[in-house]
Amino acid sequence: WYKKYNIRIFKIDGVKTRTVKSEENLRKMLEKLRLDSQGEIVFNLDTTNGQRPGYFPFVEFGNIFLENRYVCHMSGVGYHPERTLRNLWKLSRFMRSEILQIEVANPGDVNADFYIQKGESQPTVYDFEYWTAITMFANPLIWMTPSTVSEENKRVLKKMMTLHRMEAKRIFSGTVFPIGKMPSGGEITGFVSVSDDGGELIVYREKDEKTGVADIKLPKVSYDALPEILSGNGRCSISNGYAHIEIPAAPGYIWVKWSM
Repeated sequence: WYKKYNIRIFKIDGVKTRTVKSEENLRKMLEKLRLDSQGEIVFNLDTTNGQRPGYFPFVEFGNIFLENRYVCHMSGVGYHPERTLRNLWKLSRFMRSEILQIEVANPGDVNADFYIQKGESQPTVYDFEYWTAITMFANPLIWMTPSTVSEENKRVLKKMMTLHRMEAKRIFSGTVFPIGKMPSGGEITGFVSVSDDGGELIVYREKDEKTGVADIKLPKVSYDALPEILSGNGRCSISNGYAHIEIPAAPGYIWVKWSM
């Protein structure tokens, strides 16, 4: 497929690395294809089920398909913005967030009965822009059938993915840190990317957070800055290494950048 159609990205799914030998064989295959293609072939490594490479092995070969959470069935874990954000926040303490694919599902596919059965809030308590915003400091995985997406949500997708394409290089050229409190449904939380020439910051106010105001310590930042708002609704200023955040509505978010 690579030689005939110039396909360069391949998803690796359904593997069972139950022994050291099976893991060695998988590595040999990935290494050979990378070498034979002079590095043009990369792999999307699915980690959703079974005995497979996890978050740390084989990351030199591509990115990680982290999620496979359907919103339309009556079984499984089910997509929810709170859990998705928590997963990314926790993992980004230990690995580069840009190699993690983070799901964006289609609100139009949500099976409300499934969440009632599980005793959970509906994922639609967060609007669709929030769903997309939680993927901006990672690798968005648009997990939906395009023809079934509403025109309004298509506009949201276009806006947010355009912003991601514009800002991703700058975000990932810095060091990404999780900031604020661990997402739980009632926190102010987020991510910051810090580089020598400035940074970018995205902060989320979860649905049950009561104040909308926080002062968040920023790693490796000790100066003052007046950020430019890229998306979301609120206010942000940076002073003495802290970001002062005001997000008026819950749930909500604000995404900003600044230069030195």
